[in-house]
Amino acid sequence: MPEAKTYANPYPTHASLISSCIAANTVYSPPALQAQLNLQSGILHAEEKDYHTMYLYLFEAFENLSMLGESEGGGEWQ
Repeated sequence: MPEAKTYANPYPTHASLISSCIAANTVYSPPALQAQLNLQSGILHAEEKDYHTMYLYLFEAFENLSMLGESEGGGEWQ
């Protein structure tokens, strides 16, 4: 995940982010981590002007973050 934020070129960023998402899907990842991955994916797709996919990722991140706000884990994002 930190690797995806360091690249200026979108192609290594995209590859790093895909790798992070695959790793997060193979094992349990907490909703906070999943929200971060979705948020970063949404930002990446916005930079690529893929607004439909951006919306899907940002909406998923919003759902994860709102779920965190209703439970004990919401303090991580405040």
